[in-house]
This record gives sequence, C-alpha cells and structure tokens, in this order.
Amino acid sequence: MMITLLFLMGLFLQSESEVSLTKPVVEETGQDSIKTEIVLRSEDLIWKSDWSFFSIDRMSYKVNSGYYGYYGPQPTYILDGIPFDPTFFGMNFSQLLPVSFGQIQKVDMSDGIGMYSGINYSSGLINLKSVPVQNGLSVFVSGQYGHNSDEPGPWVFDEQQVTPNVERFGPWVDAGASLKFGNWYAKGVLRTHRNLNINPHVQTRIKNLIGFPLEGRWPDAEATTHLGLVETGIQSNRVDLKIHGIRSESEEFLYFQPLAREVPTDFTTEQYSASGSFFLNNSFGIRSMAQYKDKATEYRRNQFNQDFDWKQTTTTGRISVFLNRKIFRFDIGSEYQKVETKASGLTEEDQQFVDLFVDQLTNVTSRLRFGSYSAITFHDDQKPIRARGFLEFDLIKGWTTSFEGSYSELLPEVSNPISEWISGGYDIMSRLDSYVFVTDDISNTRLYSLSNRHELQFSNLVGVHLKAEYLNHLNVHVPFQDARYYIQLSTLPTAYFLFDNQSGQRLKLSMDTELNWSDSFRQTFGIHYSHTLDGDVAYKSYWKTIPEYLLRHSTILNPSPDLEIRLNIQYQTKTVWDEFRRLDGKLNRTFHPQFPYRLFTFSNEVPAGINIDLVLSKWFWQQRIRTVFMLSNLFNQKYRTHPIGSEEGFGYMLRLELRI
Repeated sequence: MMITLLFLMGLFLQSESEVSLTKPVVEETGQDSIKTEIVLRSEDLIWKSDWSFFSIDRMSYKVNSGYYGYYGPQPTYILDGIPFDPTFFGMNFSQLLPVSFGQIQKVDMSDGIGMYSGINYSSGLINLKSVPVQNGLSVFVSGQYGHNSDEPGPWVFDEQQVTPNVERFGPWVDAGASLKFGNWYAKGVLRTHRNLNINPHVQTRIKNLIGFPLEGRWPDAEATTHLGLVETGIQSNRVDLKIHGIRSESEEFLYFQPLAREVPTDFTTEQYSASGSFFLNNSFGIRSMAQYKDKATEYRRNQFNQDFDWKQTTTTGRISVFLNRKIFRFDIGSEYQKVETKASGLTEEDQQFVDLFVDQLTNVTSRLRFGSYSAITFHDDQKPIRARGFLEFDLIKGWTTSFEGSYSELLPEVSNPISEWISGGYDIMSRLDSYVFVTDDISNTRLYSLSNRHELQFSNLVGVHLKAEYLNHLNVHVPFQDARYYIQLSTLPTAYFLFDNQSGQRLKLSMDTELNWSDSFRQTFGIHYSHTLDGDVAYKSYWKTIPEYLLRHSTILNPSPDLEIRLNIQYQTKTVWDEFRRLDGKLNRTFHPQFPYRLFTFSNEVPAGINIDLVLSKWFWQQRIRTVFMLSNLFNQKYRTHPIGSEEGFGYMLRLELRI
C-alpha cells in the first residue's frame, strides 16, 4: 500500500517541472560514473582525513577522529541522508555497513561537532553516498576475496573446509536490484560476509576460548554476517521522501576495551526509518525523520558463562525547518530520542533526550562568511550545550582563511556508555571475573577548541590546505584496564578503571597538498601531527596510543577513462599502550598447536610502520563489469596497528563487480 502511494505521488510530482530550487535535491542519473571511491577495506573510509585507525582482526575497528581518542565516542555514520549505527560496545563493524563497498560513490567527512541536514554529530561524521539509482531496472553483484601472506596457516581448522596457509579474508558477496520510474524508486541490497581470521596473535586467544574439540573436530574461528536492506522513495525538486529497513545477523568476535581479548558473540540489528525533505517554496522547507533501531548481542560459545545479556532499543523523532538563500541559510529544529537498554543488573533502563539545535551560515559580503552551530540537550536535570562558530574570508584570490572556536559538553551516555552502564549496575565485568572501579556519578566531558585554517589555490595545478588546532580538555574520561599474561589463555583482563575528571591540552597541525598535473594524473600529500602539551598522568598515557605523526600519500593515474591505477602510502610513528605493559616480553603460544608451530613475543609498543598499497581498477563491457585488484603492504613490513591485533604481511584483495 505504501509503495503504491509513493508511486502515485511520484507520477503527480513528475509534472511539476517548473519548480526550481536554490539547492535541488534531484540528481541526474545516467550511466554509472567510473569516478567513484575505491573502498576495499574499512580504513579506506578515512583515508582522506587526519583520523587514525586500529583494528584487531582487519574487519572490526576503532577510529580516533581527533577529539576523544579511540575509546571515546565514535563518528556518526550517514548513508544517503539516513543515519545508521554499525557499532557494538564502541567497536565499528564494516560488515554492518548497509552498502556494498563497490556501491560507495563518495565519502565526505567532517570533524568535531556539527550538523548535516538536520542530523547532529558529536565526534565527527562519515557521510556515505551510494551510486544513484538508474532509470528502469538495474542489478548489481559483487564478490571480494583476499589473502595475506603473513598468515602461517590456521591454528584451529577443519581440514575438510579450510586449506592451511590461506587467509580466509572472504568470500564477501553483495547483490542488489533497483527499479526507477520517473521520481519513484525502490531498491534492495543483500550482503553476506565470511571471514576466517587465522593470524596467530588472534588465533591463539580464540583457540583457548573455544576449548577442546568434540569428536575430533576442531571448531573453526569463522565469522559470518548476513545483512539486508530494502528502500523505496520519491525524489523530485519539491520532495525527497525515503522509507527503508535494515536487518542483520552476525556471528562475530567482539573486542572492546575492557576485555583485552575477543569474545565470540551473536549480533542482531534492525532499523526502520522514514525521512523526508519538503520544499514549500524555492528556498524554504521542512525536514523530518522517524527511526526505530534495535540492537542485541549474546555469547554464542558459553564456555565461561560470559553472556553479554544486552539489548538496546532506540526510538528517534526529528523535525526542523530550513531556509536556503544566497545570502543566508539556516536549519533550526528539535529531536526527541528514547533509549531503552536492557542488561543484567542495570537499574535504569529507559532514558529520554530532547535536543534543540540551530545551524546557520551568513554571507556578510562576497568575501566574508560567518557560520555557527549550537545545540542544547535536555536529559533529567542536565542541560549540556554544544556550540561552534567560524569566521571565513577571502584574503586575496586563491587564499581563504578561517578562524573557528567550539565548546562541547557530552553526557557520559554519549562519551562513554560502557562505563555508564557499569555504573548503573550492569554486571558484565563480574561475569568476566574482573573488578570494577567506576564512580556512581560520572561527570560530563567538557572540551573547547580553537583553530585556524588556510586554503590556498595557487593555480589549477596546486592546492594546499593548512590547519592548526588547539584542544583543551577541561574534563575527559580515560578508561583503563591492564591486560595480564596467563599462559593457558594467553591474555586476561584485570580490574577496570575509569579515570574521571582528567584534563590536558593538545596541539594538532596538518598540511594537505593536491597536485592536479592533468586530467589523468594527480597526487595528494598529507602530513598530520598531534602532540600532548600538558595534562594529568592518565591523560598523557591515553594519548600515547595515537601516532604523533601520520603521513599519507596517493598517486592516481588514469591512462584511459576506464582504467585507474592508484598508489597509497601511509607512515605512522610508534604508539605505546600502557594497558598492555604487563604483557611486554611474554611468550605467546597455544597448548593445542596445529601445523605449523610458532612462538611469539608480546609487546606493548606498536612500532613505526609504513604500508604501501597498489590498486588497479578496470571497467569492461561499457562500464557493466569492473575488476579491482589490490596488492597490499608491498614492502612486507609486518605492519600492525594494535599490540594484540593482526600482523599484516604482503597480501592481495580482489573484487569483481557486475552492474546491469
């Protein structure tokens, strides 16, 4: 019934071609563009930023978006204007992105606090735009497979299903279909991922969690994910209306900071959204969204009685009015959110939040612009605020500079929800035989920042972006838990601490250069520096996990319109993880070794590393078939991002896409 109604509305709106907006919402669709982002791995999503990244298993990951570190709030994700949440206990899962990597046309990013189309974000934004729906019927299928040469063969394997010395980094199979007539469209996506992580650092801990096999069969360490999305909507110059649903089921290994090890889990997610933008005239309109999200997890191999017993339901309603004129634009509105968290021992299950927000941009003159964002949250008797303002002006042609200041106060439910649940009685740590030192009343985080940016365009050839930012954490949370060495289980967590009321100052400097030598040859260089100026002992220790220098370079060559060759180089300085200092120098081994047998030594330092990837992308059959081939870690430098995570050697990733 709903699809029929949307179809009839689309036929009606199609005749209103005389409507012309300052900022149209309709994208012209035709043949697929070959100028799409090449995303093969989750770290490719943040390649263009100064954000750092670590992964335990090459699939799940955590991001430092600059303000709160790896253990702070993670970025907000948006797909085609609708927010979604791929995280469990603060860990991001690329398998839960409701879009195939090959269907991502563009990745836009914002740091700090702000708002995008009425959607607020508190710790950066990753905005994904998928390939536009084509007229008529379209179908796509893509498969991806990878191998890493550093893998010595599975320590836990079924010899009838797994070939030794092969990293089962796949297969990943994604498929979808879409239908579009005039302004109405409908589409569906199915994703199925399979990954057997046989890196010895990870396998040792997984093996000892699983225990002894039954009937001589070694249980595997495979992770599988199945995800489906359906969406329908209308897009015209006056209306942009979308209704979609997402559901996923995963058998995964969850790593989150208070464990120092992986825990085999079952994930389920459901999300249903309805969003609309309605233009009442050429520049004035209303945005609204209603969303329901349900997330749950449980222990799937309950050998140690470590059941998470956790479920969260979030209901959101948002509405705003916006004006978009040449001189002035604003977006003002409100959001209501009800969050129900059910977990063993948790006393307060229901929480309600009301946000009021306003975002505006004023073109004072043709060379001077002023913008601001402010929001206030009402929760119980608290009213934390967030504010951001900037002044931008063109000094001369080709030189734009801006000065920006921001203040952000975040509730612990946003900045450190795990500790907030534990403080409220959630007994997950006692199930893990770990002591807890968390205050009953966790304070809000408070941070202000000052920054200066310069954008210089010397010519069509050279562009340079400079940024200096000063961060003053008036109060920030530092979660901390020592990992200890226990030979039977490799690693074990000890008592969990939350260092509240930590303060300190940090400095961030960055320079990004773009060189457009020709339409077929371009390069980018990024140098990013971050340094702790002063702070409490726990504060200083926390930021040692972030590389002080992060260098990224890309060379992109298009010898022909349907061929792209890309060379990516990343270098980062060493990081030190005090949580793992008791493991430093200890022997890592398993009591049930399979061929081949190896021993390892733990270290709480991740050495400086360089990673070089070569990517080739080629279209065939009038842009209906694309192959993407990546050779990763060309120097085989044993690249790592985390003390007990996977160690990367030379490898490859291959993806084949079919679009009709």
